[in-house]
Formats: sequence, structure tokens, C-alpha cells
Amino acid sequence: MGHQNDPVTLNKYLYANGDPILNVDPSGNFSIGSLGSSMSSALQLSVRVTYNVARSGGKKSVSMASHLMGRLAVNALRPIFRAVGRVEMKGKRGRKITSFDKMKRFFASPNKSHTGVTWGPIGRFLKRAFPNTKWEQHHVAIQKKWFRQGSPSQWYPRDPIANRGLQRLGNAGFNLMSIPRGLNNALGRSPAGTAGLAIGSYGTVAYAVHTILNSDDNDDAQ
Repeated sequence: MGHQNDPVTLNKYLYANGDPILNVDPSGNFSIGSLGSSMSSALQLSVRVTYNVARSGGKKSVSMASHLMGRLAVNALRPIFRAVGRVEMKGKRGRKITSFDKMKRFFASPNKSHTGVTWGPIGRFLKRAFPNTKWEQHHVAIQKKWFRQGSPSQWYPRDPIANRGLQRLGNAGFNLMSIPRGLNNALGRSPAGTAGLAIGSYGTVAYAVHTILNSDDNDDAQ
């Protein structure tokens, strides 16, 4: 595996494209860093094309541009989800789940359904701190309807491998957030609210990581 235009990916013995500090590669088939870069590039391309269509004017053009953006993103991201869907992730039945298993499931989950609120320490804390609140797992960026079989919003109804890859990332820990049931229901009716929560959540994480890395560089320079 590898890409001709990216020589570092052609070396079979490099872990995480030779950058184990900034990249994570739990399966050996792709790095989380390259996955994020590919998704970002696909979305940037979709936005650029959509803007050029929408600027022609009129509500019809804006609606058409929005639909075009969605289709471009779906098709551009298909190879990534197919790569995730091909990864062997089956475990032995009856084997106790280890901490390493939980770490891997933070990036990609082999289960067809997502984990419960009490799976992680944050969810357990929220349940104990607010016992009268009904908590649910919210799919932050990758929505459940995009990979749910039979859903009118399913991205890849005729491509089971890509759909499995999308499902694995959608049910992974990084894409789940414990929130009150009322808020979860409200977000389910508001695509704009869901998008805002995703951008705010991941934007905050990205800013925190960027700040930490910069502080380490400044400490080394002093």
C-alpha cells in the first residue's frame, strides 16, 4: 500500500508515516493524521466548488450548490472509508477487553452499535454527578443516519465496505459525546446546531493541541 506522489507512504516499515509524535496508526493500514488531512482536503475542495456554483446567484443556485457540496464530499471521502472498512478488526469471543482495546476503539470501533455513556471516564463522571439527568451518546461529526442501513441519508447504500468504514469511525470514541437526552433530541432536529457543536468541539481540541505543541517548542528554545 502507498501513494506514488507521497514517497514516505511507500516504505512498509515506517510507523505512522515516520512521524509517531503527531500521527497514530492503530491498524498499520492508515494513520489518523493522514485521515484527517484527506478529510480536510476533500471538504476544502467541496466548499470551493460549491462557492463557485452559489455565486451565480439565486436561491435555486444556493440549493443546488449545497447538494453538490454534499455529493462531492461523499465521493471524495469514499476511498478513506473503504480503507478503514477493509481493516481486520475481529476479536476473539469471550476475551476480556483490555485498555489497549479501548484505546483502539477511540479511533475505530469494530462494533455495529456505539458504546454507552458509562464506557468512558467522562460519561461515568457525568452519570454520578448528575444522576437525575438522562444522558445519551451524541454522534458529533459523523452522524448515525449516514451509515444506518435503510436510512434516506445513508452515504454508501451500495458500497458495504465504505459504509462499514464510515460506521467504524462514526461509532468510535472520538466521535461520541455524552450530552443530556433533551439536547441530543434537539440537535437531531437541527443540522446547523449539530454542525456548530462539531466545529466548536473539534476546534477547541485542535486549539488545545496546537497550544501545547507551541508551548513545548518555546520551552525548548529558552
